Amino acid sequence: MIEVALFDIDGVLTDGMVYVDSEGKESKRISFDDIDAVFELKRAGVKVGFITGEDNGFIKYVKKRFVPDYFVSGCKDKLVYFKDLEEKEGLDKSRTCFVGDSRKDVKLLEYLEYSFVPSDIDNEIKESAKFITKAARGKGVIKDVARFILKEGNVGNVSVDIKNRYKELKGSSKGNQKTVAIIPARGGSKGIRHKNVKLLVGKPLIHYVIETCLQTPEVDTVVVSTDSNEIKKAVSKFNEVIIINRPVELADDDTTSEDVLLHAIEQIEKEGVEFNTILFVQATSPLSEPSDFSRLLKKINNGYDSAAFYVEDYGSFFGESYIFSVRLPRQHKKPRKREAGNAWAFCKQGFVKHKSRMFGQIGLCKIEYPKDLEIDSDDDLSAIERLLQIRERKKRHMYYQIRHNKNNEKDSKFDADYWGVIVDPDGKKRVRSQERALRIEDVKEECSYINQLPPGRILDIGCGMGDLLSGVNNDWEKHGVDVLELAAREAAKYGNIFVGCLKDAPYKDEFFDLIVMHHAIEHLSNVEDEIVMVRDLLKHNGKLIVGTPDFDSAMARRYGEKYWLLHDKTHISLFSRISLRYFLEDFGFEIEKESFPFFETRHFTKENLLRLLNADQVSPPFWGSYMTFYCVKK
Repeated sequence: MIEVALFDIDGVLTDGMVYVDSEGKESKRISFDDIDAVFELKRAGVKVGFITGEDNGFIKYVKKRFVPDYFVSGCKDKLVYFKDLEEKEGLDKSRTCFVGDSRKDVKLLEYLEYSFVPSDIDNEIKESAKFITKAARGKGVIKDVARFILKEGNVGNVSVDIKNRYKELKGSSKGNQKTVAIIPARGGSKGIRHKNVKLLVGKPLIHYVIETCLQTPEVDTVVVSTDSNEIKKAVSKFNEVIIINRPVELADDDTTSEDVLLHAIEQIEKEGVEFNTILFVQATSPLSEPSDFSRLLKKINNGYDSAAFYVEDYGSFFGESYIFSVRLPRQHKKPRKREAGNAWAFCKQGFVKHKSRMFGQIGLCKIEYPKDLEIDSDDDLSAIERLLQIRERKKRHMYYQIRHNKNNEKDSKFDADYWGVIVDPDGKKRVRSQERALRIEDVKEECSYINQLPPGRILDIGCGMGDLLSGVNNDWEKHGVDVLELAAREAAKYGNIFVGCLKDAPYKDEFFDLIVMHHAIEHLSNVEDEIVMVRDLLKHNGKLIVGTPDFDSAMARRYGEKYWLLHDKTHISLFSRISLRYFLEDFGFEIEKESFPFFETRHFTKENLLRLLNADQVSPPFWGSYMTFYCVKK
């Protein structure tokens, strides 16, 4: 995205001609389209500047007419002026464009990633620019450039001619780009031993980048270069990956990545693989995603010779003048670009020529933290392992098992029946709506905990008939949510009840001090979305109580399909004790305590204990069948 647009005046804003009247007075001509384009850029937030070698009355008119953010007249070296702006103003050359038309502009045109020239100038000068407008000098050049900027590269009326020194071998179209991803992985390391095959969330570290490369549409072949038999064994799981034996002399601490890549290129070519683009990937940056690699490779396909990731660094560097002056708050600092170590992309021919991964026209892709992290120490390993745990658990749906059945999509008849007559798995009939006293007994531990807290606002999600709310002291401002109108009418005696789903409720963020989900999450099919909403609704350090069956408890394992809590077909999201802990921690909650109510409840009876001896009938209640987690929002 271009943030600063700099223009020459004569030959860009004007047509480069001098008009002389009968009295000898000189004048110049400007297109109204270009005048409008300058102000359109300013309104869009793009900073505008003029750099000219002239210094006359017309130049003063331009300064007064446009009030540019940057302006210099009588400039002898435009590149020197821009580099001075880079230093003093923190301008980013990758987000700045310059439009020129003469030999005095060539150095700056070549220096910037976005440089434009009019269509009616010498070919020699055109060669120094990245883009050529369709408009001639003074006849809509700035208009064309503005269209390019405001469409963020969707060029419209701009004729693009991106210069590429390696175009003949790289191919001029997407179909001709053949990409090999090369992953160097050394066995020995001064840091972490066996780093590349360390198990992270059940997989060797190197598997993560291999899988990312294989899932990147632009990558045709994946290659691992290694000297380690252990790494070769780990990689051999992927039949489509080529393994290259790295010689001993390229496996010591003094070997450069460029030497390893040159050897890999030579070996790949011996294998008969045709390619003209290389994606060089670090095995120790496992958080990269296929879309990141795609963005990098598209830079090469769009005409750049090499490309790299960067992150924005707001730090202060010793030696810079401002570190010894007034220190600015972070929000007022201008970020610097810091090269990230995830991956690089480049044309094979240019790399072989320069023996460097960065050469020619360099395209930069911003990558957000923490995807730029690399593993160089045990602390790095611990941090990245935690991030991978969260990512992989979400991706693999490891928090809970979804039970699919015909009742997942409930109709109104099913909803109405929920509080009616039900038949237990042992054949006994009962009416849920008439069991209020029993339900209050079942939440006495939760109510006791709540009533010891300082009063505030409480929300009971899936409040049913308001049993828990009725046990909470009236010092609390009580709210509830339930999808069933029948239950909500009863619950309204004890608080403000919203009938419907939580996502439709009119609550503001950080509105509640305490939220309760007492045997609610097992009924939800979108638990992850729900917990995010819960977290947003809670105040900082707000409390959360979650109660649900443990579908991996001792009873669940012993009785299998006869486990009592599987009888309720509305139980569709099945958690275990471990997965519930992972789930709550990964979504921003700290667990204060776990509770497994049984011995203090009505279920602790001789009859139920004796039923443990018979695994042929439905399971009895027992310690661990129900679990309650008491949490605080981090």
